[in-house]
Amino acid sequence: MSEVLTRKTIYAHGSLGLPLAVIGYPLSIWIPAHYSGGLGISLAAVGTILMLARLTDVITDPLMGEISDRWRTRIGRRRPWLLICAPVMMLGVYKLFIPDEGVGIVYFLIWLAVFFLGSTMIALPHRAWGAELSPEYHQRSRVTAAREIYVLVGLMLAAAVPMVIE
Repeated sequence: MSEVLTRKTIYAHGSLGLPLAVIGYPLSIWIPAHYSGGLGISLAAVGTILMLARLTDVITDPLMGEISDRWRTRIGRRRPWLLICAPVMMLGVYKLFIPDEGVGIVYFLIWLAVFFLGSTMIALPHRAWGAELSPEYHQRSRVTAAREIYVLVGLMLAAAVPMVIE
């Protein structure tokens, strides 16, 4: 029998789910309206771009899984990706929410793809790392449950922002 994971370890690992959910929610809810209403891109074009940007996951998800499985560093094979790729995702978020003047379809597609790439490069190693924290089924279930609790809290916080502002 392996060592029981402490609550501190489980919740520390799961805590990354909160900021990922907080960032992902407005991207799904507010960005389509902002780009179609405020910036003049048709809603059909926004939906198509969202689909095309998500289709990049067909390539990036298996590639990132393979890379992070084979990656070897002093601090582990998963942690470096969380550190390196956070700026990639943050740059995508920044460029999407604070667009340059006169943006168009190509701008939206590029920065959305950058965001999704950064998100993939963080989320996949994070989830795989959680599965590696313990060889025991119930321990891994606790790790996953903690991560998903943080995700739900992040979604609720992001959903509450408009109510707090108004």
